[in-house]
Amino acid sequence: MRRFIIELLITTLVVAVVIPLLPGITAINPTIWLYLGVGLGLSLFSRILKPVLFVLTGRLVIWNIGLWVTILNIIIFVLAGWLFRDRFMIASSLWLIFGAILVSVISTVVDALLGFDRPNLDPNKNLPAWRFIERIPGVSRNRLIESFRLQQVYDTFWQFGLEIALGHSPLREIRETVSRWITGRASELDSLSQPQKVRLMLQQLGPMYVKLGQIVSSQGESLPEEWHRELDKLQSTVAPFPYEEARQMIIDELGTPPEELFASLDQEPLAAASTAQVHRATLPGGEQVVVKVQRPNIVRQVQSDLRIMQEFSRTMEKRFDWARDMDLVGMVDEFAAGINKELDYRNEAYHMLRLADNMANIPGVHIPILYQSLSTAKILTMEYVEGVKLTRTQAIEDSGLDRLEMAATFNRAFIKQIFIDGFFHGDPHPGNLSVNLETGVITFLDMGLVGELRQDQRLELMDLLFSLQQMDSYGVAQAVRRLSTETRPVDEKAYLAAVERVFLQHWTYGTENSFAALMNRMMSELARFGLRLNKELALAIKAMTQSQEATATLAPNFPVIQATTADLAQFLLEQFNVENIADMVTTQLIRAAKEVIHRLPSLQEATIKWLDQYQAGKFVVELNTDELNRQVGRAYEGLERLTIGLILAGMLVGTAIGMAFMSNLAADPRWEFVFAVLVLVFLAVLVFSGVIAYKLFRSED
Repeated sequence: MRRFIIELLITTLVVAVVIPLLPGITAINPTIWLYLGVGLGLSLFSRILKPVLFVLTGRLVIWNIGLWVTILNIIIFVLAGWLFRDRFMIASSLWLIFGAILVSVISTVVDALLGFDRPNLDPNKNLPAWRFIERIPGVSRNRLIESFRLQQVYDTFWQFGLEIALGHSPLREIRETVSRWITGRASELDSLSQPQKVRLMLQQLGPMYVKLGQIVSSQGESLPEEWHRELDKLQSTVAPFPYEEARQMIIDELGTPPEELFASLDQEPLAAASTAQVHRATLPGGEQVVVKVQRPNIVRQVQSDLRIMQEFSRTMEKRFDWARDMDLVGMVDEFAAGINKELDYRNEAYHMLRLADNMANIPGVHIPILYQSLSTAKILTMEYVEGVKLTRTQAIEDSGLDRLEMAATFNRAFIKQIFIDGFFHGDPHPGNLSVNLETGVITFLDMGLVGELRQDQRLELMDLLFSLQQMDSYGVAQAVRRLSTETRPVDEKAYLAAVERVFLQHWTYGTENSFAALMNRMMSELARFGLRLNKELALAIKAMTQSQEATATLAPNFPVIQATTADLAQFLLEQFNVENIADMVTTQLIRAAKEVIHRLPSLQEATIKWLDQYQAGKFVVELNTDELNRQVGRAYEGLERLTIGLILAGMLVGTAIGMAFMSNLAADPRWEFVFAVLVLVFLAVLVFSGVIAYKLFRSED
């Protein structure tokens, strides 16, 4: 409240000073109290009306954020001028517009100078407004939520943007001093670095922006160490929501209080994420489980954020070539589709079941057991897995586990997911991997995001890997080219030269020989040449870079590419066995039979149609036999040649057999004549066969 009063007084003084300086606006009875009263009234009017106008016209902010905020200030100033029209003489409405712009600029400068707009770090500051909006029914609520979210996003970006921009300027000390005077204590912001402020900003913006920060943090090798460390905290530093809200969500979804469903349920969450939190529980049978509960009202907020992002991306594409080149709308749409899928936990349940089936034959890898009867679209109950995060390498080392062997196991499992199954964990960063310190088993966690690849896409990725192993820059360029789609015509020669330069710099002569570093740089080159990876392939590349980070965490010197190609070759050999080939042939035969059966109704319908025409006296059949005649003629000729060939072959074989039989009797003078006749017949048939074969070949020509 103290901060609000001081801000109001400062704004009042600004207005009271500016109005007398405007020659087009003259007070009828000028006094200092009149100017202060007008300033106070205009300040209060702005405080009340501006948020309302922003919410009602928020979509226009996306169109031009700076211009529309100025227009809002002009509207408020003009309305105030109309209310005080009996106290002032206004030469022209242009002076009101000029006054509004001047007051807006001076107020902004004063706020920035004195730090009135410093971010409020209270995570619950907007809860009352959200609860009020939730009570509004129907479509109006959705529109109001979207406009309200837009104002939140705008205010948060503006406040944190100024805080970050002025954090290393001479104004920093003034802002911090005024802030301490207003609040009576030092602000948490005073001791934070820029990366820490950005992390807090993303947390305040909400789940979608936290998710974006997590995606950026997964590209650790392309970030400075401090930025990577801070953004990585977004995986685990999200504030939890109250247990009573989690309990009510369980009742709403499962229809029964948790006290009746579980033998015990910890009220303190085990972990909290951007869209959910996890509580540990025990089933009546003694099984240890965790219950993942979705944050209340998160779906509406997320969908509102996604619509704002989509509209913003469309606006950017209309105005900027770079946005069109990178297909910004397509990227945001793909991101939105993935997020909406993650918010329905039935999808994650399916992912868990399928991934568990695929990983069943990989020793040393585990997928948590799913309890389907206790899972819904917003609740997910799964096995509690003992272990530590894969990043706790010292604990793993102290337990006596072979980290190199674990890295090989994880790499083998993920290679099978990507290249053999075509169904893979889409976010395998070290935070989503747990290690059992007793057994060394690696457990995949959080399967909300998965990827799927077609066979042809998997083959192209294999080509990319083998090209990397062979140090073939041209092969890498061609493989990446085939994995991409064009957003504009590509200069092929320049593209090949750029890829070769990147390959040599980051792979051949790179100090780390890192797949992640190479692909991050390669993505930049693709965007520069108007190329973009398809959604599935982009996710696969991202997942592969994250998996390399996981193996490097376990064993920094693990030879990723060599082990990957060796595992891949072994998997491919295992696929080509008698049983798999027999299964494949059987499957294809069954599919062919089903296709024939599927076509039978079409033949039945055609027959009925012919009968209907016959009964109507108009039985018309249009038959074009030209091609059929040609095919029949060729078949007849082939059959004729085959028949002649069989006859001649029979004669040759018969006479040869006769000669072989009679050769044993040729010493007897009585059989010499017969043997001579058989020889002559064999020679005659041989000559005749040669003549016939010659004529047949001539006729074919």
